[in-house]
Amino acid sequence: MYMRLLFTAVLSMGLHAMNPAISAANAASGGSPGSELADAVSRSNLVRHLRIFQDIADRNGGNRAAGTSGFDESAEYVRSQLTAAGYQVVSDPFEFMYFKELAPAQLKLTVKYPTSPLSSPFNRHSVARKGRGPGTAPDRDGRFDPGTNTTAGPGGSSVPRPGSDLGTHPGGNLGPHLGGRLGPRASGSLGTRPGGIFGAHPEGRLGPQEGGSLGTSLSPNGRPATGTDPEAGSAIKVTTLRFSGSGRVRGPVRDVGNGCRVRDYAALRAGEVAKVVRGICMLDLKVKKAVAAGAAGVVIVNDREGDMRGGLTGPQARVPVVGVRKQDGDLRGYAEIVASTMSERRVTRNLIVQTPQGRTDEVIMVGAHLDSVQEGPGINDNGSGSAAVLELALRMRQFQPDRAVRFVWWGAEELGLLGSKHYVESLSQQERENIGLYLNLDMIASPNSIYGIFDGDDSDRVGEGPGPRGSDEIERTFQAFYDSRGLPHTGVDFTGRSDYGPFIMAGIPAGGVFTGADAQKTAEQAAQFGGIPDKPLDPCYHLACDTIKNIHLVALDVNADAIAHAVAAYAFWDR
Repeated sequence: MYMRLLFTAVLSMGLHAMNPAISAANAASGGSPGSELADAVSRSNLVRHLRIFQDIADRNGGNRAAGTSGFDESAEYVRSQLTAAGYQVVSDPFEFMYFKELAPAQLKLTVKYPTSPLSSPFNRHSVARKGRGPGTAPDRDGRFDPGTNTTAGPGGSSVPRPGSDLGTHPGGNLGPHLGGRLGPRASGSLGTRPGGIFGAHPEGRLGPQEGGSLGTSLSPNGRPATGTDPEAGSAIKVTTLRFSGSGRVRGPVRDVGNGCRVRDYAALRAGEVAKVVRGICMLDLKVKKAVAAGAAGVVIVNDREGDMRGGLTGPQARVPVVGVRKQDGDLRGYAEIVASTMSERRVTRNLIVQTPQGRTDEVIMVGAHLDSVQEGPGINDNGSGSAAVLELALRMRQFQPDRAVRFVWWGAEELGLLGSKHYVESLSQQERENIGLYLNLDMIASPNSIYGIFDGDDSDRVGEGPGPRGSDEIERTFQAFYDSRGLPHTGVDFTGRSDYGPFIMAGIPAGGVFTGADAQKTAEQAAQFGGIPDKPLDPCYHLACDTIKNIHLVALDVNADAIAHAVAAYAFWDR
């Protein structure tokens, strides 16, 4: 505790004025460790790493998501580069609950069916029969038989049944581990099929119901086409929410408002479809109350413009849970929902290396999440941050820091910061105190970018409060770098939505840079940074178009230099 207090006291005293690296940055002159390290981090190498991440995604179903072969291959690439540079790579494995949508969800408003919702053979979902997993497959008549593809494994997890289309990864290992491979769990291998993608049920996408078409049509890119207004017989654009149950249900639509209170469900009858508006409380609470009240399915209506995305924190839903856009929220009459999903426990990992030189009671940590979402390759989010941390680690081998620098590539950030939470929670109190600060890189090359610096002192008075003591000085360190290059910059809020979150919660000073996600660029930002106002900072955020073509090369280069200067400011301070 004493060393942490001393270190943060030094930060708060104004390290930027005392540090030769930061002084050099302010003077825009060369010769300091910061400028030398920044010079060593080249744009061509950054782009090379990004192209390899893109190639990996292309070979593995278009993504690098945690729990898939795309992530495992990305981790193996990072590991091989670090090993070749002479680092001792530590693999930090952890279990998580994996979810995948096997086929696009479908939602259709219909005229009243001749059968009641309670007697309808279509109201069959993934946990209707005890002991069955969440996978679905069609019967001969086109209906869904819950649990056909999976059975319950140890601890409630689902594992493939004989003849299932859900194969395992050859050997089940997740890449080299310091001191040995990560072998299969006792119950068997938890990897993916060769090729890295779980196949859909044996008969492919959900086909039409006997006697007519069901649900949305598909656009050329495989996404549901925009539906018509929600009238009887119309198909509506719909998204499967994470950890939705699986199956086909239909019943009268019951509007329950925001669905946060028990009394909101007083009028809902068993077998009806609950229509719930997003907001006020967590989705988990809404779905839990709807299921407890007897809802056969749940439709979440977005409370803002755009598709309804997101989901639950775990596979507790026993019914289909889908989302619709705000403009499609006037649902009336009878609804028919089809969802095809699977959930199971898998293993992923963080990768960690540390410089062999430097004191270890004031470690400088730098991290970026390596995983993408399932919807795309994640080259900006967050191949950009991962590439910058990798290139910085490789070039750092040429230097002798006074404080040890620890580089980390997080797994499963897109699933709720799982890798960084696992890491911080596994540290002893002394190990936490030995971390001087944490610097985070997440989305540093958005095409319509800003130069955002996390607001460590809460001087902007927006959103959350300040970071732990010392975070204010980290912010000033980055400000000094951008000022030295004559570049504009702006504060961004510590929302807790990236891997700095667990460090802040543990009282560890944190900071970093960020070029923007799906927020719209304001007219003021366009005047300050250039770009297009009223358009997203990253129009391909969490989409299939987040490819190598989605990278702003200047922002990538500048922000990689910024992190190099910040690392040097603290790692070489004792010189």
